[in-house]
Amino acid sequence: MSNETPYESTYAPDGKSIAAGVWEAVRLWDLETRQATDYPTKVKNETPRRVSFSPDGHWMAVGTFRRVRVWSVHPKSHHDYDLSLGNATPRRVHFSPDGRTLATAALGGIRVWSLPDSTTKGNQ
Repeated sequence: MSNETPYESTYAPDGKSIAAGVWEAVRLWDLETRQATDYPTKVKNETPRRVSFSPDGHWMAVGTFRRVRVWSVHPKSHHDYDLSLGNATPRRVHFSPDGRTLATAALGGIRVWSLPDSTTKGNQ
């Protein structure tokens, strides 16, 4: 990666790892082992911002240019969803308290998705 400067870090709910946007990826650091795992955003020349975790720490999401990227952080069940927002760029990404839905505010309204199948609930 050409730019290693992290952007807006956040702790996982269990406090055992920290995630932050870096150049073209979200980097997840294990605080015990000091090992890092990158989750590519598949968007060139962009640093993702505002990483969010589901309450149970299983899901990680980030808003990028005109999409929301969602990953399962469990290594044996890695899922990668690219939730398109058309021409809208998300401001923040939030999980519901039970971690089963994801919402983002973007131009044109609020979008809500069910996880893990990423079925959109549409604009609210």
